[in-house]
Amino acid sequence: MFKNPYRAASKCDEFLVLMEFCPYNLSTICARRSTPFTPATVAKIFCQIVHAVSALHNSNPPIIHRDLKLENLLIDSLLKDLRLCDFGSATTKAYFPNSEW
Repeated sequence: MFKNPYRAASKCDEFLVLMEFCPYNLSTICARRSTPFTPATVAKIFCQIVHAVSALHNSNPPIIHRDLKLENLLIDSLLKDLRLCDFGSATTKAYFPNSEW
């Protein structure tokens, strides 16, 4: 039987994703700015975040990120496109509110 050398101590398989290097995150960019983003830039950032979350929620099975924050929004070296990262808290289990909440 083949043993996966990347199997974690918790006995869960680990998946590694290789992507381009993104040297910035949205938190760092916001902290370095002395002026607010233009409304057009805010709209572009918001649309990219919504697109990423929508792609996760529309996957089969749907994926819930559960750690959406500025530090987990990477920006490419051209300061043009966002990438959502850190799926350590992600799950496919859905929780629905009920009367006990």
